[in-house]
Amino acid sequence: KYVNLKLSLMPYLYTQAAHNAKYGNPLMRPMWFDFTSDYNTRTISNQYMLGSQILVAPVFNSEGIVHFYIPAGKWTSIVNEGEFFESPINGKWVTKKYDELTLPVLARDNTILLMHNNPKHADYDYTLNLNIHLFDMHEGKTKISVVNNRGKDTGWVEVIRNQNKFQIETKGLSGKQQIIIHENGHVFEKTMTNNKVNVEVE
Repeated sequence: KYVNLKLSLMPYLYTQAAHNAKYGNPLMRPMWFDFTSDYNTRTISNQYMLGSQILVAPVFNSEGIVHFYIPAGKWTSIVNEGEFFESPINGKWVTKKYDELTLPVLARDNTILLMHNNPKHADYDYTLNLNIHLFDMHEGKTKISVVNNRGKDTGWVEVIRNQNKFQIETKGLSGKQQIIIHENGHVFEKTMTNNKVNVEVE
């Protein structure tokens, strides 16, 4: 399950690795690295950020009990369907039972996450046939780039949100592109054509 997840996340992981390498930043890093103003993160050693957008809290006991911290914002599981957390401005702690196949792997709000639906190996075209996941996007414009398998920027995804309306545009991506909008724990899907689409959610 997690091998397949890693393979599907390669467009995200490779882009994060390429961009972070320019500044010597680690891909797997402590929580305080991305939440410098949140003092609660400074002593946390049992969870980490995988790149700037994904939180991982491993299971460390046979009972499957995970006690983990969620910084302010909205967080959606990319492993467990329907799992969604909303944390207040000062963050919150959660204690929940998991197992080795259902641990917390959470995307933070305002994340554009590119994933391949059915990869066979890690070395594939990271711009082809992608699912474009949008997690609780903020108002206004958000844009990310994506690298090719040589680590060079080769395309981008731009999302403009105006209340419940989304304008999504891509450049440098090809094949079938599926838009998957995650909004307060609910999911909306739309197939993209001609590298541009407008979506309105209820």
